[in-house]
Amino acid sequence: MKKSIITAFVLGLMFTSTNLFAQDCPEGDQDAKRTYSLYKEYYKQGAFDRALPYWRDVYENAPGLTKGIFIDGADMFIDLIEKTEDEAQKSKYVDTLLNIYDNRIQCWGDKGYVLQLKGMDIIRYRPEEYPEAKLILEEAINLDQADSKYYGVQSYFNLLIHLKDEVEGVDEEFIKGEYDKLIAICDANIERDNNAKQFAEVKAAMSYNLKEHVLPKRFDQGQPWHTWTAEAKSDSIKQWITEDSSLVNLEDILSNIRRDADIKDSEVRYNIEKILFENNPTANAANNLGVYYYEQEKGEEAIHYFKKAIELTEDDDEGKANFLLAIGDTYRKMDKFPEAREAARSAMELDTTSAKPYYLIGLLYLSSGSKCGPGTGFNSQRVIWPAFDYFNKAKELDESYAEIVDPLMKDYKKYLPTRAEIAERGLRVGNTYTVPCWINEETTIRAKH
Repeated sequence: MKKSIITAFVLGLMFTSTNLFAQDCPEGDQDAKRTYSLYKEYYKQGAFDRALPYWRDVYENAPGLTKGIFIDGADMFIDLIEKTEDEAQKSKYVDTLLNIYDNRIQCWGDKGYVLQLKGMDIIRYRPEEYPEAKLILEEAINLDQADSKYYGVQSYFNLLIHLKDEVEGVDEEFIKGEYDKLIAICDANIERDNNAKQFAEVKAAMSYNLKEHVLPKRFDQGQPWHTWTAEAKSDSIKQWITEDSSLVNLEDILSNIRRDADIKDSEVRYNIEKILFENNPTANAANNLGVYYYEQEKGEEAIHYFKKAIELTEDDDEGKANFLLAIGDTYRKMDKFPEAREAARSAMELDTTSAKPYYLIGLLYLSSGSKCGPGTGFNSQRVIWPAFDYFNKAKELDESYAEIVDPLMKDYKKYLPTRAEIAERGLRVGNTYTVPCWINEETTIRAKH
């Protein structure tokens, strides 16, 4: 077949209606199947000029025969577009390519996926129609959600960045909203290990582009960031948050703060942590806030978040027990010993093998001399007995605790009552004794010597 005839055929095909098939997608007869075989053989050989006349016949008369007709047609017209230097003719090829996508949807469905292909080819071949490509890709992503292709997600977000603040473009708020949606799609595919590597790369690229082109930058004061004082950094971040308090920006700020030694434990960091926790509560985030308020000696706030961590944790009983011990130790610092002991006992019930609860209760009893007596004398000394019971139990469960409690017990033995002081009260060393006060627990009487 002569080249001039092929060109005439292709130009004729340019004006194929987008509604070519109406609602009918016939599968064709035996002749159509033979024609299909002819075009397919030429197609496989890369002889697109010979394949196209037969392809057109099948495309028009038997589009329901196989979806591959549309896939092959798009492939051949993309080849024509790439090889054609005549812009007018190239534009007609693009028209046909887009028509193929529309007719494929009408005949075979799979609208979301095919619209992604169409949108990407408009981006590639019709840059003057970027706003139209944006609408097509937006519809495609909304249709397929987590089933969207990674390349469709990437193309759509890159297009949004390009259209930022253009006349028929999009604003920052729209981009940030779509970013959250697209990140969720990436995360869903990474979690189910569906092209996880590619989706992770797309996610990283989107994050970079968002930071680079959408989110506000730190407020430059004419000096490198690392030379600023902690106060100046905090003030800058507060202003940054005022400019953009979106979750994605807060997450970006937080990731930077955590790496900055000057402000990684600052109030501004944990104010951001609180906002993010309210929007995405997790046990780890709650624990971070609890630890911060514990260190700031804000006990009620610390306990609030440690309790939240228990509610949210998916860990086993050991993990919950550790959060309970954090609550107990916080109560200890708040001088609320009965509440601290209750938390430690709850931890014991969850983790019967842990030495930590026994050590904590031992500390509580050891610190109760001024609560159960004047601070000196027998009434204050007797609290040491149950404290030693709990320290010994801690060592029994975990030998490593000997390094902690043995020096402590050795130091406090000198504060035990003498045998004479014990005998004066009608008591005997080695007998049982119930320590009153808030402790109210049975123990063994011990003497200094």
